[in-house]
Amino acid sequence: MPIFRLFRKNKKKENTPGYGVHSAGLSHRGKVRETNQDAFMFPDKASCGPAVMAVADGMGGHQGGEVAAKLCIKIFGETLKDGYDGAWRWPDAWGKPPKTGERDLESFILEHALMTAHLAISKLAREDNTLHDMGTTFTGALIEGETLYSIHAGDSRLYRYRNGFLNQLTRDHRYDPAVGDTLMIPAALAERTTAPNVLTQSVGNGPLKPDLDSHKLQWGDILLFCSDGLTDMISDEHIRRILGAGTSAQQRAQALIDAALLQGGRDNVTAVVATCL
Repeated sequence: MPIFRLFRKNKKKENTPGYGVHSAGLSHRGKVRETNQDAFMFPDKASCGPAVMAVADGMGGHQGGEVAAKLCIKIFGETLKDGYDGAWRWPDAWGKPPKTGERDLESFILEHALMTAHLAISKLAREDNTLHDMGTTFTGALIEGETLYSIHAGDSRLYRYRNGFLNQLTRDHRYDPAVGDTLMIPAALAERTTAPNVLTQSVGNGPLKPDLDSHKLQWGDILLFCSDGLTDMISDEHIRRILGAGTSAQQRAQALIDAALLQGGRDNVTAVVATCL
């Protein structure tokens, strides 16, 4: 699986407080799947400017899932590049600028980038019958200054490890019959399904309303973006121990992949790890 590396020339603006990151990302097909339908992105060097990281876990058959995940990461990254020129901005080509009173510009830019990918994937699925069921989860974020801005749809996850504690910063968009969350599920299917892995949100497949959030960072925070091929195999406590014991982003990412494979590796597994410095 190729790694999409973006923003490699960004530099931190003079006199602007904030964090850089050391990051690494790894993905494995697992022990059961024939193909890897995960895709991801991270800064390929120590980043001292806006760092962008993301994981996508495709779905929709042998070919569709891989296409959706790769396309989502590609379009998301390319759109963000259009919105950054030494500082985040809203290009004229995107239309009328949003009113930023309710949330920061970075949050609107993330939403625009993911919705652009969503529309492109939906269009391709309509035009190609072999891809008609495709879609993808998506969990991504950018760091600007001391703030982490995140966007999320599906059941991939974003975690933050801080001072020995692990917190999940995203919520899984999985169907819960007790709650009746049926945003993406036809009524007939909702009545007969109890499957815990039916998604209520995904990119490119059905209506999309991603979760947007922001978090203040601290020096030494470790961020983990991962597909459910990791979290379905190992517990949060296991993840916490690995992140706490690691010595580098690369070593932590490898240890997480190895742990998932040791437990059976029933799905594609992807981990992007970033340490705030």
